[in-house]
Amino acid sequence: MPCKVLIASLLKPVDDVRGFERFALSLAPDFEVFMVGAPSLSSLPKIPNIHFLPYDFFPRRLKQRFIACIRFFKQLRQIQPDTLIIQSPDLLLFAAAYAIFRPCRLIYDIRENYMLNMLYQGYYCGISKHILAGAVRTAELIGSLRVNRYWLAEASYAEELPFVKDKFDLIPNKFAPLQAIKIGKPLSDSSKMRLIYTGTVSRAYGTHLAIDLAKKLHQIAPQTSLLVIGSCTDADYLQELEQLIADCSFILWQVSTQPVNHQLIINALPDADLALMPYLPNRSTERCVPTKIYEYMAFRLPFLMPANPLWESVAHPYNAALVVDFQQVDAEILLQRIQQTSFYSPEPPDDVWQFNREQFKALPAS
Repeated sequence: MPCKVLIASLLKPVDDVRGFERFALSLAPDFEVFMVGAPSLSSLPKIPNIHFLPYDFFPRRLKQRFIACIRFFKQLRQIQPDTLIIQSPDLLLFAAAYAIFRPCRLIYDIRENYMLNMLYQGYYCGISKHILAGAVRTAELIGSLRVNRYWLAEASYAEELPFVKDKFDLIPNKFAPLQAIKIGKPLSDSSKMRLIYTGTVSRAYGTHLAIDLAKKLHQIAPQTSLLVIGSCTDADYLQELEQLIADCSFILWQVSTQPVNHQLIINALPDADLALMPYLPNRSTERCVPTKIYEYMAFRLPFLMPANPLWESVAHPYNAALVVDFQQVDAEILLQRIQQTSFYSPEPPDDVWQFNREQFKALPAS
C-alpha cells in the first residue's frame, strides 16, 4: 500500500491550483493523496490515488472556521497520513498536535505571508487586524516546534519569516498546465483589444483601476472590451465595482463571491489580447511574483503592470509587458506604446513558466 499524503487548506477549494495541480498530480503516481479544503465550484475529476474531501460549506466566519478545523482533526485520525502538507495557518496547530502523538512528516506550505496580508491588504481594519495578525504569527511560531520542512512560494519569505531558519525549499507559483496549452496570437490590432483581468478582485489589486483604464481606452478605441474573471470576498468593494460597470456593455463580468475554478481562467486567456495587472503599492505583494505573470507568458499574452523590479526581471527579458502607472495613465500615449511594442521578442523558453514536477518530487520532506 502506498504511503498516504494529506494536503489541507482552509479557504482554498480542494482542487486549488497549487495544492491539486502542482502537488497532488505530482505525487499521485507514487502516493495515495487526500485533498482537504473548501468545496469546489466545478465537478471534481476522478484521478487514481487522489481523494477529494471537501467541506460542505465555505468557512468564511469564525464559527465555520472552527468547525472546519475540528473536522480536519477528525479526518487526520481517520486517514492517519504519513505526510501532512498544511497550507493554512488555521490548521497548523491541529496538525502539529496530531504529529506529536503519531509519527509523520509535517510540511508547512507557505503560499503567502499571512501576517502581512492581514496588516496591509485592507480586508481588516483597526485593532482587529493587529489581533488577527498576531494570532497567525503566534500559531506559526508554536507550530515551528514540530514542522519538519517549509515549502515557500516566494524567495522573500526566507527573510521575512525567521522561524523557517534553514529548513525550507523554494517552490514558486509557476504555471503547471494540465494539458497542452494553446499559445495566444501576437497583438496585431490595438484598436479592438480584448482586455482581461484575472484572479482576485480586490482594492489592493486595483480592479477599479482596470475598469477605469478600459473605459479610457474604449473612448478612443470603441471596439475595446474587458473581461473581468475572478472572485471577490469584499461585499462593499464588489458593490462599488458593479456600480462602476453598470452602463458599460463592453465590460464582461464573471465575478463570484466564491473561488473561481482555475481552469475557467486558463480557458479565457487564449481569447484575450492584453492582460491588466493594476496592483497598488503594497508591502504584502511587492516582493512576490504573481502566478498570473507565468500564466500570461505561457500563452504569449502581453500584459500591463506597475513598476516592480522583481516582476520586471521576469517579464522584460522577453518584452512580455509594459510598465504603466495605472493611477495616472494617458490612454492615447499608452495605445501608441502598445502599437509600437514588439511583444515576446525574443521567445521565452518553457522553463520560464513551467513548474518542474520532477524537481518537486525530489525535494526532501524532513
